[in-house]
Parts: sequence; structure tokens; C-alpha cells
Amino acid sequence: MSPRRALQMPAILSEVGSISLSAEAALLATPAGQRAAAGGVFDGIRAYLAQRPLAVRLEASIPGGSAGQAPTASPGDGPPFWPAVLPSAQGGTYDFTVRLTNTGTAAWPSGTKLVAGWSGSSDPYLAAAPAALTPVASVVPALAPGESVELLVALAASQGDGRQVTWLTLQNPDGTYLTDLGIPPLEVATSGP
Repeated sequence: MSPRRALQMPAILSEVGSISLSAEAALLATPAGQRAAAGGVFDGIRAYLAQRPLAVRLEASIPGGSAGQAPTASPGDGPPFWPAVLPSAQGGTYDFTVRLTNTGTAAWPSGTKLVAGWSGSSDPYLAAAPAALTPVASVVPALAPGESVELLVALAASQGDGRQVTWLTLQNPDGTYLTDLGIPPLEVATSGP
């Protein structure tokens, strides 16, 4: 998973025809052509989601933050969104709540862990996971699809200088990360832009 320009979800660019080719433009102008194009996109999304039995939505509940709310776009020509900024570390840790929601089609296996890692970056988000991800929370329950849980996270402060961003994801008992399956991580930072 390589998020770019704050695109923190799987995405597609669908080009279903060309308006500069008269036969394709004529087909796309008809209800039958539009249904065929929409049906193809729908079938592709359905097939993609069916291959993702394990999925999660991660949300940080940070004092003064906006968990559960649509973010407001930043003005200017830079990235439209930046990750939430953590409150100041207390006693060497950043303490905040993370809500985990099972958005897949299967229950999470017993032994699933919430893991995190730090990396210095002046970019809004990390393009790849840090080299080391370590467990950061208590036991993650084997949630059924649609179920949620809130976990208190005590994230050890980064030892790096400057702005730091942390990457949080779930790790399956077999060692794979949900980000390796195309599920976006939760990223929070020590400072904003």
C-alpha cells in the first residue's frame, strides 16, 4: 500500500470508453451502454471486496480531533489532507484511543495484533511502512464483520528528530499485515504541516 496525496483507501481510475471515437461515444450515450459500463465497474468492485475477507477501518480518537467526521480540505496547492496531530507525549508515550471496525467478510483470527512504527517525514503521509512495526495495544478481539472495539494505545514516543509519523495496522497471526492486503493504515503525526 503506497498512499499518495492523502488517498488513504483503495481506489481505481476507470476509463470505460473514448468520447473521441464516435462508435464508443455513441454507445456511452445510450442507457444500455451506461448500464454496461456501470455494471462492469460494479462487478470489479464486488470481486475485489470478495477477495478481502480480512479488513479493518482504524480511527484515532484524539482530543480536539475529528474521528468519525469528514476532514476539511487544506487550502492551497499542496496535499488536501494531513493526518491528525497527536497530543503532547506524557511520560514518554502518546496516549489515545483507536477504534477498530471489522469491515471484512470474516471474523478476525484469534491472535491478531495492533502494530505501529515511526518514521520521520515532511510529507503528509508515509508512502510505505516503517522498517519495524511492533505491538502497541492489548489483545485485539476476534471481531465479527461489522463489529467495533476501542483500544487505549500507549504509543512509545519516537526517538527521531523533527516531524514523525506513525503507521498503525493489524498483523495477522501468520505475520502478514493488513496493509499488505491493500487495507490502508492509520497514520498520525507529531506535528502538522
